This record gives sequence, structure tokens and C-alpha cells, in this order.
Amino acid sequence: LLEHGEAQHRRTIAQNLTPHLSFLARDKIASHVVEKARLYCADEEREQTREAIAGSKADLARLERTNYGSFVVKEMRLRRGLHSQAGPEEELQDIRKIPGADARKGN
Repeated sequence: LLEHGEAQHRRTIAQNLTPHLSFLARDKIASHVVEKARLYCADEEREQTREAIAGSKADLARLERTNYGSFVVKEMRLRRGLHSQAGPEEELQDIRKIPGADARKGN
């Protein structure tokens, strides 16, 4: 439904996922659903999901340090880079401002 469904279906899925995104983004399987929802939804739903996932910079940094949340954060940054007015240098500066963004994850 996300890839081949109608816009109304994608909107409904995004609206139902949004309240649970910070939890879903940390789950092995659900993180893939979150990424695909962000990929195929309209800009408005994508922005709503970004706001729900990111919360604050501290929340985003914590999510990035989780095994599966890091993939969702990476997707968010890549998508923002493709659709935002910010250039690569501004995007890099934004990433550097997030506490712990440069911390190495343990295996």
C-alpha cells in the first residue's frame, strides 16, 4: 500500500504510525516500515513523521545511537538533503550541532 497504493492510503498509514514512531523506529522490522512510509508519503506526511521522530535534538541523538533507529535517522538526513533548501555544508553543520552525533556506536 505504501508503494503502490493511493495517496489516501499512504496518508492514513502515516497518520496511524505517527503517534508510535519513536518506538517503531527502534524496532528491527518496524524501522523498515517507518523508512518506507517516509519514502512514499507526501511531503506533508513526511514532515509530520520527521517532527514525531525527531522531537528534540537530544531525542534524535538518542535514536541515532540505537541499532535500528540509526538507519531511520540516516534516511531522514538523506531525504532532507534531497528536498531542503539547505546545501551540503549547512546540512553537515546541522548534524554536528546534535549532541552525540559524532559518537561511535559499539558493536
